[in-house]
Amino acid sequence: MVSGYLYWAELYYPIATSGHDMPLQNAVGSLGSGTIFLEGWVYRTRFYSYIWVPLGSLAFLSPLLSLPALGLSFLHMSVPEGHGVDRSWGGHCHHMAPAAAFAVAAISIGGFRLLHWMKFTSLRILLGGGFLFWSAWWWHTWGDEYYNLIVSWKPEKAAWVHPAWKLAKKLPPESIPVVSTLNSIVVSNYPKSYTYDESLYSKARHKGLSVATHMIYDKRKEKVKEWVERMPGYRVLEEEEDFILVTWHKRSLDIGVHRKPKFSKKQPYVGPYSKGSDIPGVPPKETRIPVKMNGSVPAIRLWKSKMIKGQRNKGKFREGR
Repeated sequence: MVSGYLYWAELYYPIATSGHDMPLQNAVGSLGSGTIFLEGWVYRTRFYSYIWVPLGSLAFLSPLLSLPALGLSFLHMSVPEGHGVDRSWGGHCHHMAPAAAFAVAAISIGGFRLLHWMKFTSLRILLGGGFLFWSAWWWHTWGDEYYNLIVSWKPEKAAWVHPAWKLAKKLPPESIPVVSTLNSIVVSNYPKSYTYDESLYSKARHKGLSVATHMIYDKRKEKVKEWVERMPGYRVLEEEEDFILVTWHKRSLDIGVHRKPKFSKKQPYVGPYSKGSDIPGVPPKETRIPVKMNGSVPAIRLWKSKMIKGQRNKGKFREGR
């Protein structure tokens, strides 16, 4: 499954020419070294274990479906911090969706097998009811009280929609948009897109804004506004609250491309709310766990590699099987 995805992604969205970071492609590509360094291991109890709760023990009764979930979790652990993934269920975590799907399927089938093996109907009903009660209590405690999720039997309309989402819907299908890293998810469906405070200067260093066609930004950020207004033919297309959608003449040269501007510290825009977690359905911001690259990062050795062997002899990493 992973190999098929890698082939498809590299065929249609090659890393060399795409404006996106493809974490799974990067992770699979790193397998060539023969060793997987699990930088995300420190999140095993706070992030990765949550795809197995509250009834994860039932997955032992469906091992063939559990193994892909474990393999994808280890692959996710190998992606370095800041390379397109978040290890928080309130962040950029959609890469874990396949692992979560396999885990849910394994738990469901494992639970069915356990109930099927029981001879007495009354015991099946009692155990099944216990499963439902325990799951409902756990999800209420974690999802409603801590993670601020909205419990409902039907899809609910969002209490507030970020203006970047509204403006992204007005982009032409063939556009190449530029946004802030905080709003990168709103244009993640485009074949090419960039973030003006990160990927634009790492992937289009000598071209700058000339590689793009549109930009969505917070007009309160004066330095960003001054920076984009220098583009020939700059004009405002749409406005939503404090955000604007702008464009410029096609094939315009970015005259200031050799000087990377310094933008102020990024702060999420939360509209009329004081903080993000005040918005119904938005989870609290979790602090990152620092990863110390001092030899304490566990690793899985797949095969011998001269490069890794040299590093291992120097005592830089501790490997485990």
